[in-house]
Amino acid sequence: MNSADLMSMVAQNCESYEPPMDIRRLSNSAVSVNCENCSNYVDGKCRKNFLDSAAEMFGRN
Repeated sequence: MNSADLMSMVAQNCESYEPPMDIRRLSNSAVSVNCENCSNYVDGKCRKNFLDSAAEMFGRN
């Protein structure tokens, strides 16, 4: 699994995912649910510390 797929999977399963706008309502949006467009993802890191633990969990399954 590449990092873009992983970040998308993590964001889709993250209770703390907060998009900069409500992209979930935009069915034809070019913006996808991804950690990189979450307001909690700053300077390449998740402020909620969910990304690393979720990535490890998805990597095991």
